[in-house]
Amino acid sequence: MAEPSVPTDRAAARRALDREFAAGLGERTATLRTALVACAGVFAAAEVETLYYRAHALKGTAASYGAHELVEPAARLAAIGRGWLERRTTDAQEHAAAVAALDDLEAAVASYRVRIGATAP
Repeated sequence: MAEPSVPTDRAAARRALDREFAAGLGERTATLRTALVACAGVFAAAEVETLYYRAHALKGTAASYGAHELVEPAARLAAIGRGWLERRTTDAQEHAAAVAALDDLEAAVASYRVRIGATAP
């Protein structure tokens, strides 16, 4: 029996990593949703920090996994969170934009899972 080629092994390893990344996306978006809900109408520093840092990290991680559909909505969330941290206040209009960005991110997660052949956990 022939041994698998190196490219096949690498491709299989990459698919496994992509599926592992995809499996953790539900928890990541849930954390973002919880932080965003806590920021509705009030500046909650710890929650805004969570929103900003988690969205910022997801933007970079998604790009490194080739999940480019996640980058733009995660970047929008991070930018809103960074603005709130800088101003130490939230804004109702920006909160609505953040909710829309998170909705877009969740849709992008679903699209990414389909693209890589992963199922939602």
